[in-house]
Parts: sequence; C-alpha cells; structure tokens
Amino acid sequence: MKPLPPLIREDGTKNERIVALVADLGNDETKKKTGDALVAVATRLDSEEWLAKQRPLVEESNRRAKTNATAEQVKDQLKKYQEQELEKTFSSMRRIGGKTIVDYCLQYAMIGAKAEESRVRAIAAVEGRLDKSVGAQLDKVFEIVREDKNADKIRALALARLGEFPREQFVPKLYTLFEGKKWQVRMDAARMILRASTSKDIAEFMRRLPHSDKQKMALTEPIVYGSIVASMQGPPPG
Repeated sequence: MKPLPPLIREDGTKNERIVALVADLGNDETKKKTGDALVAVATRLDSEEWLAKQRPLVEESNRRAKTNATAEQVKDQLKKYQEQELEKTFSSMRRIGGKTIVDYCLQYAMIGAKAEESRVRAIAAVEGRLDKSVGAQLDKVFEIVREDKNADKIRALALARLGEFPREQFVPKLYTLFEGKKWQVRMDAARMILRASTSKDIAEFMRRLPHSDKQKMALTEPIVYGSIVASMQGPPPG
C-alpha cells in the first residue's frame, strides 16, 4: 500500500481505484498520505495555473468538434471541467477522511467565491469525519451556517454536519442565531435544537424565543415548534 499515495496526481487516471484500495486495506499512515495527496491534487485543480494549462486542450477539442466557442464560452467550459474534476476529488476525500482532508474541505466550503456545487461537495465530503474534540472544526461549520450570504443548500448541509457534534457543543451556538432578523434562520436552528432535546429542555427553549415587538415570530413558527414538542419523549413540561 505504501507506494500508492505518490501515484495520485491531478492527471491520474487511476486515482479513484487507488483511493478505493487504500480506504479498504490501507493502514492509518497510508490513509494520511493518501489524504495529503488528495489535498495537493485539489489545490492544483483549484488554481488559475491548472485552468491555463487546460485551455489549449479545450480549445483544440472545440476545433475538432467545429465549435466556434467565444472566449466567454471557453471560460465556462473550463469552469465546468474544473468542477467535474473537483467533484471526483471530493468524492475520493469522502472515502479517506482524516484531519488534512477535513481542514481543507471546511476551509474550501467557507469561501463564498467558490462554485456552489463544489462547496456543497466539500461539506458532504466530511460527513462522519469531523473530530468532536477539535473546536476549530465546530467553529468553521457553524460559520458556514451563520453566514447569511450562503445558499440555503450550503447552510442546510452545514447544519447537518453541525448535528454530528454533541448537543452541548452545538445548541449554544444555534441559540445565537435566534438574535438575527431572519426568522427562517431561527426556525431552522430551532428545529435542530428541539429534535436534539427532550421535554426537560423546553423551558430554556421558550425563554430564548422572541418576546418583544422588535423581534417577532413568523406565524408558522409556533405550529412547527409545537408539532416537534408534541412528539418529544419524557413527561410534558409543567
């Protein structure tokens, strides 16, 4: 297994097969080296240098296909090609895991300028791979959830990752979202809190909800919260 990680390259045709072998049979050291190699590949793929290198190949492909692509169209083709290659790499990262991969994927997902689908795949790649003892990972996931500019798909997936941490770690962070102006964000956070709670936690939840004219709940919120509370385990609050 030791000779396999160095064979993982940006232009490698057997990267996925190598990753499959390492994931199934490799020891911790080999998996770490494979993770390092995948991060190195992703870093090169996600660069202007890689795009410049692929441009002549795309233009030649257009000529052979007798496609009169404009400069803007070629740019779009390159971006799609880049996203496809990154998709394969994120898929491989998901199989290997490890701190190097998790740190890279979370940092990538935090960058708003990256393609939405690539950011989604980066968050998906760390499913079940987060280290509950590393506060920096929790903070990065929550930062993705908290950022209003992020697409709903990205925030929803980040919320799912946040839910992989122990309740006592993520609930205090989610309560801070109750202070914002967007009721939809509060409702998503509230759903997650309630689903991780029992009836003994309801009193605290109620205290956290808006109680002033400056910050009102949407009409649908009480209905949503009530339905979740009704299905809770434990004695009803009294």
